Amino acid sequence: MSEQSNLETMDATASAAGGATPISLIGLLIAATPLLAVVAIGAHLRLGLNRDLAVGAVRCVAQLSAVGYALGPIFHANHWLVSIPYILAMCCVAAVESVSRPKHSYPGLLQ
Repeated sequence: MSEQSNLETMDATASAAGGATPISLIGLLIAATPLLAVVAIGAHLRLGLNRDLAVGAVRCVAQLSAVGYALGPIFHANHWLVSIPYILAMCCVAAVESVSRPKHSYPGLLQ
């Protein structure tokens, strides 16, 4: 199967699923394997990180789902004028987040 027909098949599958590409249980398990390996190693070494890892995994799924829903209208509209407000909003949020992270602030650093 050529790469072009593979992309067309994926696009048709995503369209049939309402824009989301379906993932099988096997695919989900393969994607979760690194996390499960870290949990197993942490449990074996008794690091006490399992709760933090579980909270992080749930937050990751929630945040990526929210981003997916936020980006849906952009991909559906398929026009650059729709993308500009989202790009500007992302730049503003990134600037505020990057300024709030340093422990030391410098004069004129977006305060």
